[in-house]
Amino acid sequence: MSDYGVVLFPYKEADNHFCNAVWYGWQAGIARAAARAGDAALIHELIGQQVRTVVRAKTFYEVTDARSGESWRWPGQLWHAAGFVSLVLYGLLGLQYDSAGMSFTPAVAREFDGARLGGLAYRRASLDVEVQGHGSRCRVLLDGRPVPRIPAETAGRHTVVLEML
Repeated sequence: MSDYGVVLFPYKEADNHFCNAVWYGWQAGIARAAARAGDAALIHELIGQQVRTVVRAKTFYEVTDARSGESWRWPGQLWHAAGFVSLVLYGLLGLQYDSAGMSFTPAVAREFDGARLGGLAYRRASLDVEVQGHGSRCRVLLDGRPVPRIPAETAGRHTVVLEML
C-alpha cells in the first residue's frame, strides 16, 4: 500500500503502467473483501485515496504512479469511475446478492455516518439508502421495517436505512 493506493508489482524494478502503479478500478475487490472482514478503516482509506487523486487530476485517469501520485495514461476512464462506485457499493455498503435478494455487510468509518445514496437500481426497485452510525454490523430497515435482506421481488421506490450497531 502506498499513500496513493494498492501498488501493483512493487517488487519489479520496471516503471511502466503495471509495475509500481495504482489502478483504482482493481481495488474494488479489495474493498469488498475489507467489508466482509469489517475493515472500515481500509475502505475509508481506499475511497479517500481515489477521491484525492480525482480532485487533483480533475478526471479519472487510468494509472497513478504509486510513489509520486502523478496520474497519467488516458484521462476520462469511465471504468475507473465505475471502480470508484464499486468501492462505495461493495466496500462501504457491502452489497451482496443471491437468489433471495440483496443484503448488506457494510464497513462504515465514522466519516461516512449519514451518507446517502439515492436511486440505487435493484431489479424492479429504486432504493434510497441511508447510513446511520458507523461500524461493521447493522440492522437493515426497508421502509422502516427490519429485514434480513431486500427481497428479490421488491418493486417501486423504497427507503433503506442501515442502522449501524
